[in-house]
Amino acid sequence: MSRPRYEPEQEFIGNLIHELEQRDPDFAWIQFIFQQVDYSRQLMMLKDELLSYKRFAETLEVNGKGEPRRRKELDSEWYRTVELRCRKIDELMSSHQVLFGI
Repeated sequence: MSRPRYEPEQEFIGNLIHELEQRDPDFAWIQFIFQQVDYSRQLMMLKDELLSYKRFAETLEVNGKGEPRRRKELDSEWYRTVELRCRKIDELMSSHQVLFGI
């Protein structure tokens, strides 16, 4: 799923028309499809998976001699960005989502 940002806002349609005019086609059919979607279930599952990974990374690992040691996952990019990703998921869940297709 892609969420492109167009600056300034509302410029997508104008840019699309401009690109079409420059190509000078004999015919162009553009159909816009909007559909309200609810991704809350999938987002909650994703958030649960991220938090499960974080808990796993924070548990101590036991080496062959029975000594506890820090997991290598604590140094990973995934672990460092779990909180940020969970906040983004919460923001998405609190907003309305509309699927836009061309």
